Amino acid sequence: MDQDSTVVPSGEQKDRAAGPVGEVGTRDCAWSRDGSTIAYGVGSDLYLVNSDGSNSRKVASLPGRPIYLHWSPDGKRLRFSVVSPPGTGSALWQADFPGNKVRPLLPDWGGSRQALAGGWTPDGRYFFYTALGDGTRNIWAIREQQAWRREPEACPAYGRPLELLSAHTQ
Repeated sequence: MDQDSTVVPSGEQKDRAAGPVGEVGTRDCAWSRDGSTIAYGVGSDLYLVNSDGSNSRKVASLPGRPIYLHWSPDGKRLRFSVVSPPGTGSALWQADFPGNKVRPLLPDWGGSRQALAGGWTPDGRYFFYTALGDGTRNIWAIREQQAWRREPEACPAYGRPLELLSAHTQ
């Protein structure tokens, strides 16, 4: 593991002093909303650790490296992208807690092989992500379902994919 890849407090935990969290080393991590747990990836494995660095535990072995980890506002789910071997793309995944059920989020979605997790709205009603399709990276939204057994549906943000263009001003 690289010496410069250490979990340090950040994100919602800005008021904490910066420094290593136990002996945990990673490149991608996310604090839970309540600040008690950190999700992180090492290689193709997904882990949880207490905020003080104790009780590190493997949640799942994945088909690629987990990146862009995002906790749901209620702290019961973690969404992230899994980067597969070079040239095969990335896909959205979800870990459900406390049961540690980990699965592809949109297994039958043909929209892209390069989906990158974005984040939830503060009220948890939508999850945004980007996906590359037809040479353009678009923003997509998943409207969260109230019924527990319904699967999320991918829909373009604002009724159709958004195309973000950069503009230069003088």
